[in-house]
Amino acid sequence: CALQTGHNEGHFMVGRDDAVYCYTSDGRGPCYALDGKKTLLQWFRSHLLIVSKNTRVSGSNGAGFVLTVIDIQNKFIVYTCPIDEVAAILTEFGSCYILTENKQIFHLDEKDLQSKLNLLFKKNLYDIAVRIAKSNQYDADGLAGIFKQYGDHLYSKGDFSGSVDQYTKTIGFLEPSYVIRRFLDARHIHYLTDYLQAIHKSGRASADHTTLLLNCFTRLDRTEQLKQFLENENKLNLFDVDVAIKVCRNASVEQALALAKAHGKHDLCLSILTEDLCRYEDALKYISQLDFHEAERNVKKYGFLLMEHCPGQTIALLKKLCTDYVRTDLGTS
Repeated sequence: CALQTGHNEGHFMVGRDDAVYCYTSDGRGPCYALDGKKTLLQWFRSHLLIVSKNTRVSGSNGAGFVLTVIDIQNKFIVYTCPIDEVAAILTEFGSCYILTENKQIFHLDEKDLQSKLNLLFKKNLYDIAVRIAKSNQYDADGLAGIFKQYGDHLYSKGDFSGSVDQYTKTIGFLEPSYVIRRFLDARHIHYLTDYLQAIHKSGRASADHTTLLLNCFTRLDRTEQLKQFLENENKLNLFDVDVAIKVCRNASVEQALALAKAHGKHDLCLSILTEDLCRYEDALKYISQLDFHEAERNVKKYGFLLMEHCPGQTIALLKKLCTDYVRTDLGTS
C-alpha cells in the first residue's frame, strides 16, 4: 500500500488494494472505493491524485496503471485515464506535472468553472454541479439557472416532486408563470399547490397566485390546510385579503366570513351575512358594532332588505342612529 500525509484539512491518506482511506485527528473519515494496488498518492489543490495498477489490463496490452483524480471537497471523480508507470507527480507554481518511468511528462490542466459545469450538465449530474457552484461562490442568479435546469431534467423524467423542490429554489429569479404552466394539469395539482405555497412563504405572491392557491386548496378539499394558511397569512400580511375572501365565498362561506371580520371588511362581511347566509339578525348586530358613520352608511345600503326580514330590530337600530347612538361591543359574534 502507499501512504501519504495530506495537507488538505489535515487528512492522512492510506491507499489499499480496495480503496483509499482517509484519517483525521478525529478518527477515520471517508473512503474512496478504487480497485487496484495503489502506487502513488499526491495532493493538488483540493484534488487527490491516485496512481494504481490497472486491474483490467492483461499481458502487455495497454497501459498498466490508471490515474484517478478525486475532488475531495465535492466528493466525486473528476478525471481518470490509463497511464504508464508513474515515477513522480510534481506540483509547483500552480501546475501539476506527471513524470512516467519511460521519461514522458504530462501536464494536468484544471478546467475553468463554466467548462466543468457544462460537462456535468451534459451528464445530468446537477447535484454535483450545484455543490461545485456553491463551493466556488457562484452568484445567486447563476445558481437559480442551475436549479431551473435540474428541475427541467427531473420534470422530463416524471419526477414531479423533485422538480418542484428545485423550482422553489428559483423563486425570485425565475418567472413563476414558467413553473405554473407546467403543473396546471389536474393530475399535477398537488405539485402546483406546493410551489404556490413556497411563493407565498417567500413574500413574492401576487393576487393571482393567491387566487390560484386557494382554488387548489378547495379543489383538493384541504379545508384544514386552507384555514391554517389563512391564519398564518393573517399575521404576515402576505396575501390579498379581498381576493382570499372572494375565493372562500365559493368554497367555504364561514371561512370567508371569519376572514372578513378579522380584517374589518365591513361591506364584505355584511354582504356574506345577508346574501350568502341570510342571517339578517346577525347582520343587524354587526352593524350595531360599527362607528356611527359606518353604521349609517350600511343601514342605508342594507336597510330595505333588513326591514323586510327583521322590521322590529331594524326600526330599533334606526331610532338609536337618530337619537343617541352608542355602538354595541359584541366582539366578533
